[in-house]
Amino acid sequence: MRNDLNGHYAYDVELDDLGRSIRETYTRVENLGTDRYNLIPGKVTEISDEHFRYETVNDSTTKKLFTNNHGLPFREQIYAKNKLGYLKSIEDRYLISNRRSRITFHYDEKGRLIERVEQPDLDKSNTTKRTWAYDQAGNVITGFLWHDDRQIERDEYLYDDHTMVLTARLTKDLASGVIHVVRFTTERR
Repeated sequence: MRNDLNGHYAYDVELDDLGRSIRETYTRVENLGTDRYNLIPGKVTEISDEHFRYETVNDSTTKKLFTNNHGLPFREQIYAKNKLGYLKSIEDRYLISNRRSRITFHYDEKGRLIERVEQPDLDKSNTTKRTWAYDQAGNVITGFLWHDDRQIERDEYLYDDHTMVLTARLTKDLASGVIHVVRFTTERR
């Protein structure tokens, strides 16, 4: 849920027996109170209502169909897994326009995600790639963001020396040189 001065936006997700989303309803909830952080619910307005159904293509491929309020498909996503069961790719296609996109995933020998490449339009060669490196304990230590073959950002992840709990993420914008720091704290109660 996210909010602004006049209300909150919320997703209501219905799952099937396998834990897959079969319906997502996006709504706006009017806040009758004056404090934006303490919701007093008022009128609920439905913004969108999407339904999904799944088809098993084979033992490593599943098709997710997005349907409209008449039950007719308008979009499909095909999820392919490798022989170990890790997600290998997501192919997305809008049925009316035939616009297609693809996300591919690559893993290291320990099954950790090392690369995610997104091509938002298969008719164009533009890609966005994220890569990650890990330490001996399996913690992410660096990440890189690429637009086509140009590196855009570099992330570094810092951990507490004693607990190995993530304490900060440093992101450097390579075009401007600006470094963004996000610190994480743990409160003990």
